Amino acid sequence: MVEIWLQGANLVQIFHMFGSKQSPFAEVELDGELVARTQPHENGNKNPRWDERFSISPEGHFLLFRILIKGMVGDTLCGEGVCDLQVTLRQQQSPCTVPLQKKGEPTGFLLFAFRQLEQPQLPSIPPQIRPSVTQGNSEGYPGRFQAGPPVAPSSYAQGGAAVSPPMPNEAPAAPRPRQEIAEHPRQRISSNSAEAGPAVPAADGSTGPGGTRADVEPA
Repeated sequence: MVEIWLQGANLVQIFHMFGSKQSPFAEVELDGELVARTQPHENGNKNPRWDERFSISPEGHFLLFRILIKGMVGDTLCGEGVCDLQVTLRQQQSPCTVPLQKKGEPTGFLLFAFRQLEQPQLPSIPPQIRPSVTQGNSEGYPGRFQAGPPVAPSSYAQGGAAVSPPMPNEAPAAPRPRQEIAEHPRQRISSNSAEAGPAVPAADGSTGPGGTRADVEPA
């Protein structure tokens, strides 16, 4: 955008038909479209001052300034002038003077300044809070909306073993069976290696000699 600072004008005469005073105001058109209108400078006479600012598109070409006063029937033209906006922007000369004319006769000049406005930049989003979307899987499940880096799914305990959550359309993994320790067959105990003691009944109810455990054959 281009900001126009409409400062004022110098006129050669009073254009009011029934008085010695006038209160001029200005209109500005860009390519035939009205873009600004100032407030009348009360009793500004031949040296009105407005000091008003407005913004226009930098793509326009013909910038027309028109000075008027309020009359008994309608507005009375004091003078108008045109400048090429593109040429003015390329020359970078500010303030600018625009000659005013009425019916081919010079009636004064208008003074304005301009400056190009820079477009404000939006603040960037920090990476740690930038939203990300994970891709969907082959089963047709949509992706998930999450903030920050993806978080690995937590595991949960099942049957004493940590397993991962089941995938879609997949049955949960069965818990691993507890391994049983194989029992070894009872070994024969020699009578001469055992200490003497009270009789110990055997599987058939008999006792070994000398109060020792009877020899037991493996089943």
